[in-house]
Amino acid sequence: MRYVMGVDAGGTKTAALVSDLAGHVAGAGKAGPGNFQAIGVELAKGQVKRAMDLALDAAGIGAGDLEAAFYGMAGADRPADFAIIERFLAEVNPAPRMGLENDATIALRAATGDGVGVVAVCGTGTNVIAFNREGKRVQVGGLGYMFGDGAGANYMGALAVRMATRGHDGRGKPTILYDMLCEKLRLTNLDDLVERFYPGSESPVHVAFLAPLVFEAARRGDQVACDILRDVGRELAIAVLAALRKLFAPADRVKVVLSGGVFANADDPLLTDTLEAGVLAEYRAVEFILLKDPPVLGAVLCALELAGVEMTPGVRGALWNTHRAHL
Repeated sequence: MRYVMGVDAGGTKTAALVSDLAGHVAGAGKAGPGNFQAIGVELAKGQVKRAMDLALDAAGIGAGDLEAAFYGMAGADRPADFAIIERFLAEVNPAPRMGLENDATIALRAATGDGVGVVAVCGTGTNVIAFNREGKRVQVGGLGYMFGDGAGANYMGALAVRMATRGHDGRGKPTILYDMLCEKLRLTNLDDLVERFYPGSESPVHVAFLAPLVFEAARRGDQVACDILRDVGRELAIAVLAALRKLFAPADRVKVVLSGGVFANADDPLLTDTLEAGVLAEYRAVEFILLKDPPVLGAVLCALELAGVEMTPGVRGALWNTHRAHL
């Protein structure tokens, strides 16, 4: 029997999924972050290889049983990034045929089937990618705060610290975020966090894990937290609209997929409502889809196509019906 593998290497974790050519999932593997921009080439390569090795072991097959592999990689933004990723994947890729795209693309594919539309990722970082039916691709953002991004858990965590500090010292509105952050970080004063942000610190702070506090504070009625969620929603709407304007007319019926941990774990609708309202004011026929399935399914779909498999409802149905036992 022949198989394919899909890989989703994100800013927080990497998932690999093995399927036979009929769409039946045979094994899965999980490892740490696979974004080379965040952790370096060698560590990213090692995490991707670990996830794939675990998936092959779980499926009880060897690399020689694979027909194709498709990789959705965080950090695959510019041509230079693709070149770097292609080089290190070539050292660990077990399949004779290989495909590569940004990890946002496989989320779009998992949600839409045909991969046409816009995907807005709000996870550790943020990215917006769109494809039209002619295959034209547009990417908006994905390179971080300095290059215009205004969303993602890292951005939200940093903004929480910033606004809590301003509220505490009188430069901004008072907010319960100050005490919540101190409790979470086990600090007496939030400015004790300074040492952890500077080079040479032995305990660096990865502020993405602070983002859930913003949702909690907003749920408790904190206006500063609500402002942060509205700000992120507006920024995402701006990015989605920028992509839509380049590929679609305002009257077109377009699917906009919302993917990533911030959307998946949000317990307050303010961010999503703000995003949707901003987009619908101009593109009234947009259909929003909150991706609830693992994006790695989109990578498996792409791998099956690389292997020459016709994407019938039966193949897609088998993939969706069998993956839950492995992920």
